[in-house]
Amino acid sequence: MPEDPLEGERVYSLIDAAEDAWNTPESVQAWQAALAECTLVTSRFNRSAEAHYLRGLCLYQLSTEEFTLQAEALSELTTSLELDPSHQFALFHAIAIRYARGEHAQVLDLSTRISRDYFVERDIYWRHLVVSEYSTCSLFHLDRLDEFRARLPELIDGFVRFEDSLDEILERPHRLIKIYHELRTSGDPLSDYLEGQLARLIPGGWLSRDEL
Repeated sequence: MPEDPLEGERVYSLIDAAEDAWNTPESVQAWQAALAECTLVTSRFNRSAEAHYLRGLCLYQLSTEEFTLQAEALSELTTSLELDPSHQFALFHAIAIRYARGEHAQVLDLSTRISRDYFVERDIYWRHLVVSEYSTCSLFHLDRLDEFRARLPELIDGFVRFEDSLDEILERPHRLIKIYHELRTSGDPLSDYLEGQLARLIPGGWLSRDEL
């Protein structure tokens, strides 16, 4: 990834403050402050992939409160990736938005550009694991069921490896759990296979027996 032209810019401290305020009453205000600064930064560094990523990140975080911001967030992340196709954090958040929008072919395409080593080297492997969940679940939604079944054991293995450090990953595999409940409700026999895989997560605390 190219050298960061924004090094030393105030925007990073504002984003750090917003992340520190996560799940508090001050969270929205903190992200709004970061967004305002990012808007100024993108006007100064319009050809910076990092600047567009940071603005996209702020919009993405705020879109949980105001859904209409999601499209603008994706636009900024797309611009970032046009400027730097290998920007790993822009890829990560673009994948999350594409999945939420049901754009599963795009999820798979973006996932091929994710570098496992990038996240491992920064001790945030969980992000690669979450991308694996997005892409595996996208296979299901695209009716590529043989590939979905084949990918499941490896995906579950990844979550099992985090059993002793649940606080280091931001979320459990709720997309996979949602698919399981949809399959079980419809009586699809694939639910039995998926249940067997998800049951491997019970001892490590990822989910309870009552959820299956």
